[in-house]
Amino acid sequence: MDTCLDLKDQTAALADLLERADPALPVPTCPEWTLADLAAHVGHGQRWAAELVRTGTPPPPPEGDVPAEPGPWLRQSARLVAEAVGEDPDAVVWTFLGPRPARFWSRRMRNDVLVHRADAALAAGEEFTAPAKAAADALSEGLDLITASVNGGMSPALAELRGRGVLKFAADDVPAVWTVRRTPESLSWSAQDAPADVTVRGGALDLLLVFSRRASPGRVRVAGDEALLGHWLEHSAF
Repeated sequence: MDTCLDLKDQTAALADLLERADPALPVPTCPEWTLADLAAHVGHGQRWAAELVRTGTPPPPPEGDVPAEPGPWLRQSARLVAEAVGEDPDAVVWTFLGPRPARFWSRRMRNDVLVHRADAALAAGEEFTAPAKAAADALSEGLDLITASVNGGMSPALAELRGRGVLKFAADDVPAVWTVRRTPESLSWSAQDAPADVTVRGGALDLLLVFSRRASPGRVRVAGDEALLGHWLEHSAF
C-alpha cells in the first residue's frame, strides 16, 4: 500500500468536503471543534510531520493561521509529507514510539486524516466511504499505538485497558482479524484468529468506525461479553 499516495488522496477528499460545507459546523465526534478547527488540526499536523521527517527530530508545535478556504492549503500539506517521506522512506526519524523509518509518518498522517474524514462527513451530513484495506490498516495501527501506550505507561487513561478478557475484531470484506488479549500487566494483539470473550464482526470500515468511537456498536455484529466491549470503547480514546 502506497501510504504517500493514499495520504494525498484522503486529504484531497477531506479538502473537497470542506469546500462544500460551512466551516462553522460543529463536529459532534470531536467535542468543541468546528470543521475549521478540524481542518487546522489536520493541516498543521501534516506540516509538523513533514518538517520532522526533513530534519529527523520533532519541530516546535505548529502555529499560524489557516486560510479562509483551506482546501488548497490542505492538499499542499499532504504533498509536503509525501515529498519528505519520498526522499528516503527508510531514513530513521523520531516518533513517539521511538526511532522508526520515515514511512511511519505517512502512514500515521494517512490514518489520522482517514478518521477525521469520517468526523467531517458526520458533521456535514454526508456519506463516508473508504477502501477496506485502508480501514483495516488504520485499525491495525490504532491497536499498535494503544498497546505501546499501555505497555509503555505513556497514558494513565489507557492503563484502564489492562485487565482480563479477549476481544476479537473480524472483518467480512478483507481477510483480517485482530485478537486483543488483556492481562493485569499488559495488553497485546495479534492477527491470528482465536477464541474470544467478545467478537465484533463487520466490514473493515464499520469496524474502524466503531473502534474509533465514530459509530455505535449497533453498526456491527457483536457476540459475547458486550460489557467487555463497552469497557474497551470507554477507555480506548487516544
